[in-house]
Amino acid sequence: MAAELSGLSREEYLSDKKLVLVFEALVLRVGELAKRLAETEDLVGEPWSSAAKARDIVAHHYHRIDSVALFETVKRSFPQLRRALSELEQTG
Repeated sequence: MAAELSGLSREEYLSDKKLVLVFEALVLRVGELAKRLAETEDLVGEPWSSAAKARDIVAHHYHRIDSVALFETVKRSFPQLRRALSELEQTG
């Protein structure tokens, strides 16, 4: 679902206010998974740390979230995470 939603255009995203909450929830979930995976697999650096930081911002500073910045983060970061996870699966 995260990959599918990261394929939305900015206009599609902004036209449906519920999607902002969906993106927030995905950042929380993916960021938490990235934190746990980084701990268990001893992964450091990108994209794991960025996902964890984005999760912390959404969780603790939700009142300051810029919905366009959130969209851009998901649009760029989720495909990077997907590639990194695929590489991890191939090597492990």
